[in-house]
Amino acid sequence: MRTHTWNTLLLLSAIGLMVAACRRDPAEVVARAPELIIGSWCGKHFRPERMTSRPGWLQIPAVQHGMIGEIKSALILSPGISAISEGLPAIAAMLDRLESREKR
Repeated sequence: MRTHTWNTLLLLSAIGLMVAACRRDPAEVVARAPELIIGSWCGKHFRPERMTSRPGWLQIPAVQHGMIGEIKSALILSPGISAISEGLPAIAAMLDRLESREKR
C-alpha cells in the first residue's frame, strides 16, 4: 500500500473518532476547529448552509476558507471495494486541495 494511502487511512481512523464525538455534541466541532469538513449522508443531500448555520460554526477555519466538501455516500459509506477504489481517492483529493491552499 502506498504511503499516501496508508496515511489517509490512519487519518480516517482519527476522523472516525472525531465524528463519533461530534455526533453527540456539534459544539465539539467548533472546539476542534477543523481545517476541512467532509459531508456525506445516506439518502440525503449534503446541505452546507444548514450545517454552517449552527451556533459558532462561522468561526471554524474550514467554513471561513471554504474547505467544505461532499463525497456521495455510495462512495464511502457502502461496504465493499468502492470505499477504497473510489472513496479513498475522493478523500485524498480533498486533502490535496487543503494542502495546496495551505501552501499559498
